[in-house]
Amino acid sequence: MISVVEECSVDSSDVSPAVVSKDQILEQLTSLGPCIFIETHKALGTCPKELFSILGIKFPMGLFYADSEAQWQHVKYVLIKSIYQRKRLEGLSTFEDAIQLIRKSQKIMIVTGAGISVSCGIPDFRSEGGLYDRIQSRFALAEPECVFDIEFFRIDPEPFFSFAKVFY
Repeated sequence: MISVVEECSVDSSDVSPAVVSKDQILEQLTSLGPCIFIETHKALGTCPKELFSILGIKFPMGLFYADSEAQWQHVKYVLIKSIYQRKRLEGLSTFEDAIQLIRKSQKIMIVTGAGISVSCGIPDFRSEGGLYDRIQSRFALAEPECVFDIEFFRIDPEPFFSFAKVFY
């Protein structure tokens, strides 16, 4: 694990490469998930600036005087973004590709657009103030669509469950 620091004033010269590597941080993050990873390091007294230094990321000037919780929220955002990229289906980039996929599929699920959900009082997804805006303002996701992606869910299920709880 990362060394515990008394004071949160780390620059790259203060962090020994022997303490932990970027690969070790990413491995811990992937195995623990971002919430447990961050809670573990908070409990150990790890400084967010130290994590950024080890990862080779410049700590944002605007966060130097922010409270600890704001710093950790930013760490969560950066760490998720560094390990998670939503996978695109290879070979599916045109309308014709989609038609071919539909033709050879045996089971198809249809997800309707905002027209149906809005009439039921559920905000649409993409408009200002819509569900994606709400999701993004509440969770620091690489992109708001991550909340519905199974690979992201396996990394961090909290955003999905918090989102779904509103509807049940």
